[in-house]
Amino acid sequence: MKSWIGRFIFESALIMFSILCALAINSWHNDQENRNLVHQSLLTFQREVGYNQQWVDSSYPYILGVRDVIVNTQQNNHPLGIEDFQQMIGSIQLALLRKSTWDTAVSAGVLTHMNFELVAALSLTYGLQERVETIHNDGLSEVVKNTYELAENTRALNYSSVRYLNSILEAESELKAAYDQVNEILRLQVELYSKN
Repeated sequence: MKSWIGRFIFESALIMFSILCALAINSWHNDQENRNLVHQSLLTFQREVGYNQQWVDSSYPYILGVRDVIVNTQQNNHPLGIEDFQQMIGSIQLALLRKSTWDTAVSAGVLTHMNFELVAALSLTYGLQERVETIHNDGLSEVVKNTYELAENTRALNYSSVRYLNSILEAESELKAAYDQVNEILRLQVELYSKN
């Protein structure tokens, strides 16, 4: 009977040890999969944010130039004619900023495995992108509509357009600062994951 109890305890301990080892291996495997998923997501975020930053960097000087031309013509008491105005405003492109990586990361639950500071910076950045797109695209539709409704009142048209362009420039400036911040955090996180 004593040998049977000893054997039972030994086999039970062996089974428990095997189960704990299997759980530890499974946990390690899951951790590795999550790390790989986070690392891949970081690289994808870098590409997407980089693309969006390039778009804003190319849009900003053009919008600034259009705004300055309109302001200068107003100050010289020679507001732009409707044809010139329509040509300048018509050449402004709609804002099309990518956000598929953010949507995918949210859906897949990847953000729960990421650094909190990075998630906060990404959330702010993508929120600002939405704001820029809304101001940019809705405002552009309004200005284009105004070119027909205010065609006879070029001063009012120029004034409303400068207000619209200033709001885009302000929103894009804020977004550019967010891009700089999130790019630095992404760079540091990619370096950290690349070392491990």
